Amino acid sequence: ASTEQATQEQTLRNAQYGQSVMQSSEELQMQTPPQYEDQLKTQQDLQEKDQMLKAQQEAQQAHYEAQMTANNDQMKAQYDRQMKAQYDQQMKAQHEQQMKAQHEQQMKAQYEQQMKAQYEQQMKAQYEQQMKAQYEQQMKAQYEQQMKAQQEAQMKAQQEAQMKAQQEAQMKAQYEHEARMK
Repeated sequence: ASTEQATQEQTLRNAQYGQSVMQSSEELQMQTPPQYEDQLKTQQDLQEKDQMLKAQQEAQQAHYEAQMTANNDQMKAQYDRQMKAQYDQQMKAQHEQQMKAQHEQQMKAQYEQQMKAQYEQQMKAQYEQQMKAQYEQQMKAQYEQQMKAQQEAQMKAQQEAQMKAQQEAQMKAQYEHEARMK
């Protein structure tokens, strides 16, 4: 019985509360204008404050978003600058490396060309020197041979002339001797 009574009391209280809410709403409309206006003004003030707060929050949110966007743009610009600087540095280093390699290659080619030209020049000079020495040797040998042949021919002619003169002298002496004997 007590539970049932409590339930009934609770239901009654609920009904009374609902009735009092409706009554207060009706009373608000039926109240004298000054009192109603005060309550309405208070309600309007609260709404305005709420709207101001809401507008302030929205402005803060927009400011935050704008700041975030600006920060993102700044970060992106900074990142782009870093990437560009890094790329430029790499390109510069690569270009310098290529220039250095090219220079070394040119120097090497130039050196090899000089060495080759120098070697060819030395070989040519050496060859000419050998040819000259060989030619001089041949000329000397030829001259000596000619001199020897000429000398031999002269000696032979001289000997023959002497032999002939001697023979003739002997013949003449013999002839004279024979003539005397007769």
